[in-house]
Amino acid sequence: MIISIQDWIFDVDVDATANYCSDVIADPCVCGYCRNFRSAVKEAYPSLDPLLSRFGSRVDAPEELMPYEPTVFEGSYCISGVILKTGTEELRCDKCSLSVLTAEQTDYETACPRPYFVLRTNSLELPWVLAEDMDEVVSPANEPEYLERMWDRLLQNAPESTIN
Repeated sequence: MIISIQDWIFDVDVDATANYCSDVIADPCVCGYCRNFRSAVKEAYPSLDPLLSRFGSRVDAPEELMPYEPTVFEGSYCISGVILKTGTEELRCDKCSLSVLTAEQTDYETACPRPYFVLRTNSLELPWVLAEDMDEVVSPANEPEYLERMWDRLLQNAPESTIN
């Protein structure tokens, strides 16, 4: 399906994206940050879900979710398809913007049907809506196992001349 938004043009496999999105929803991260994101994002950014739905995705099912603070997030949504025309500005929606990244510009592996691109939100500020105290929630990104996996991945992908 051809999708035109602002001065961008995409050719998207909406069904493949929706099927992949269903897989992401079936196995969500259960940390407090991610649960709060899923609970608060639709109300805080009401136009974001309809925009992502045009591509077959859902706002509560990001491929990658990075909490910078307990209530500030960057979400990445993998879209099966190609960018036919690159726009001059980021996509705008509600009070946020979305960067459009090619598969080569992403820094993680995905099982999204290829070819694909990524829509990445920029700094979504959300209210804390969970009953848990946000100061007591630990991000998996701060856990030693996660940091070790990320370090290993960086070393595997680094050019040999930079590893000493």
